[in-house]
Amino acid sequence: MGLRGKPPKPTVIEIAEGRPGHRPLPRGEPKPAPITPEEAMTPPEHLTEGGKHWWLYYAPLLLGLKVLTEADLIALEGLATATAERIEQEVKLATAGPLYKTGTGYIIISPLFSVVDRLRDRELKLLREFGMTPASRTRVQTTGQQEKTDPIESAMCG
Repeated sequence: MGLRGKPPKPTVIEIAEGRPGHRPLPRGEPKPAPITPEEAMTPPEHLTEGGKHWWLYYAPLLLGLKVLTEADLIALEGLATATAERIEQEVKLATAGPLYKTGTGYIIISPLFSVVDRLRDRELKLLREFGMTPASRTRVQTTGQQEKTDPIESAMCG
């Protein structure tokens, strides 16, 4: 049996949401080291050309969201590979067509449909892990630094 209940929300996301219950933060949580942009823009050598292309697409986005750390590189590799595989299989499905004729003459839906569906699902789960879908970002809000022109407002707000 697996773990019960909803998976725990990452502490970074809880902090961004504002910790409405004012509960204390978890103690002893590991903090992965941040990654430099040069490290992020260097895809692993064993990735396919398609995987490297998608790595170079996702890495700047994740660096801009400030969610990419040293520990996330394996998940980024999985996301780049999943996207490259999905696109490759979608191209095969488009060229082969939606119907497949069996050896006995029956016409059925192409088995590539289930392959593409599983790859889409895998890619979507990885996108959610990085907060790259609208639903995964709904409760996370960022606050931008605004210049305070009024000195009284600056003094009151700190």
